[in-house]
Amino acid sequence: MTEQKTIDFLKRKIQSEKYLKLNNNEHYKLAIKALEKQIPKKMLFIPKKFPCDYKCPNGCNLYDEYQIKYCPNCGQKLDWE
Repeated sequence: MTEQKTIDFLKRKIQSEKYLKLNNNEHYKLAIKALEKQIPKKMLFIPKKFPCDYKCPNGCNLYDEYQIKYCPNCGQKLDWE
């Protein structure tokens, strides 16, 4: 199962539990948030903004010149292509 399929499953689970009036959705929401960070997202390039030319998709400044796989601030998986 991919991250996106798992996210979709958990979102459906939250909706069904709302319908059943169950109130234990916080752990599903936390899992969704963590899984969404595992899906690579494109970097934002900001020309001539020294010292950082890149931002992660969540808005964190990246000062590292190396193409790191995850944002050190928020943990988002990064897509440098």
